[in-house]
Amino acid sequence: GINAEYGELTAHMIMYGGHGQGSTRTPTAKQAEYTCPELLQFVRFFPSHFTLGLPGSSFRYRHLMDEVLISISGIPPKLRTSHYNLLGFLYALQGNYNAAFKYFNEVLVHQENSIVSIANQAHCYLRQNLPSKAHDCLRRLINLTSSNDFMQITNESVYMSEAKTDLGFAYSVFGLNNAAKRMYEAALSYNGDNINACLGLARSLYSLAQHENRSTRDIFLRTGEEHVVRVLKQEPHLLIAAIQLLEIRSHRKLTTIAQIDAQIESFFNKDEAATKDPKVFRDLAKIKMTRNDYDGQYGVIELLNRSIAIAATAEAYFLLGRAHYMKWLKDKKKRKRILRKTFEKKEDLHQLEELKEEVEEGTCTSPSVNTAVQDQQVTAGSVIKALTEQEVLKEVKKYLEAAVKLSYNSSLEMLLELGVVMGKLQQTGVAADLLKRAADSEDSSVQERAYRYLAIFTSTGTKEVERYLREALSRQQHSVLLPRRERDEWWERVYRFTEDLLLDHSTAGSNKSVIEWLRLLVDNSYSKADYLIEIYNRDANVPLPGLNGDIPGIKRVQRKASRSRMA
Repeated sequence: GINAEYGELTAHMIMYGGHGQGSTRTPTAKQAEYTCPELLQFVRFFPSHFTLGLPGSSFRYRHLMDEVLISISGIPPKLRTSHYNLLGFLYALQGNYNAAFKYFNEVLVHQENSIVSIANQAHCYLRQNLPSKAHDCLRRLINLTSSNDFMQITNESVYMSEAKTDLGFAYSVFGLNNAAKRMYEAALSYNGDNINACLGLARSLYSLAQHENRSTRDIFLRTGEEHVVRVLKQEPHLLIAAIQLLEIRSHRKLTTIAQIDAQIESFFNKDEAATKDPKVFRDLAKIKMTRNDYDGQYGVIELLNRSIAIAATAEAYFLLGRAHYMKWLKDKKKRKRILRKTFEKKEDLHQLEELKEEVEEGTCTSPSVNTAVQDQQVTAGSVIKALTEQEVLKEVKKYLEAAVKLSYNSSLEMLLELGVVMGKLQQTGVAADLLKRAADSEDSSVQERAYRYLAIFTSTGTKEVERYLREALSRQQHSVLLPRRERDEWWERVYRFTEDLLLDHSTAGSNKSVIEWLRLLVDNSYSKADYLIEIYNRDANVPLPGLNGDIPGIKRVQRKASRSRMA
């Protein structure tokens, strides 16, 4: 939709010769339509960006501009129009109109009659109180859209597609993937060959797929793959499309790690520029991250280090921090498997439980374990003497702090991750501040995670904890795909909160809230729910059923079959 204010202001300017002289009155929409009907045929183009209502501060805009500038690398100039239009828009928001015009003109170098960029320029002139220059831009638009030759040679749908693509890109930079998806789909409905819209829609579908169930996720990924394949048919040598296709297929487990490595080597051999592009290394690292491949020449950590060596970016540090923690989790599972094999051979499984805490902390020094490590050809240094969780979190913290600094404290996802790490390091005050800021995100999956960890890290204040739990539950569709460790953390916190409520004598046995939380634990098959149900049933007038449908704490009375006295 178009902001009526701009339509009326533009019509008013043209009615009075472009200088606003003779009257200060503002015409109504009806007067504008009557006076300048040819204007309203293009006003729907004018300007989709300026009705976006993007939130932010100068720091947020600087972060976004950095991200857009970085994302330009590796993209052919003719495909950069959405990037340039958004950069111009962000500069215009800050009042830097010279820089804004620079980027709008970049678009016009590659698309001489770009309606979106010309309308953007008109808007900037109006903001600078230069109506005569805006008038020239608007007249040029009217001539373009009313020209018979223009309408015969190039359908206006191409320009509607351009406008929708730019808006979709703006939404995606702000992390609003649902809105971006709608805009890209609208762009393709006007022009099915729009390469930027195809790639943008594939990116949005890939991001949305991460928070969906298996069947929906597969549909999103397959649809995204179809759009990328369509682009590669038009531009067979487009590297960004080839990498995007590899990412989707890797996520769908259609390629092996060896095949991915071979493809990466092929990219570098065919295109020398790729070896100097930090974004290429980051994108490839994301692909390897989907397969938990962190070590080696083309492992996640090495690819990210190479990206940072070329250009240190917030995204690279953010991914590197996450990669180090995920690698630690992978090594931890590896240690457990080795120990299990060791004790299975010795038929001494009870010792495994005794060593469990040492194994998890990485401090196990048992000779038999060292022997097993040698048998499995795994070095004692990488498996037995691994970092503890606190040590690896301190390392992750350094990378995340660098990412937050480079993003000017404006990336809410990075603030969220740093908040989670600070909470696990027992710095709960700092963690709470970061998580509350992250909860302001417009991305509901970020909101859910922020509230979930606020509940986990908040140890006092029953009402405050309950508010965080309810906020997280209201967005629970995003917790369906939680990793097991995060799911266990969440339900353990719900359990402890319910236990506190139940043991509070002022609420026990009568508070409806207690019943609600108990039923939630039972409905989600939490293993320790029966313990709380049994405590509740001791004083309850109406006992509650437990996990298997029985009523804990109340023994079933089994009637013995008795012989009839009449027999």
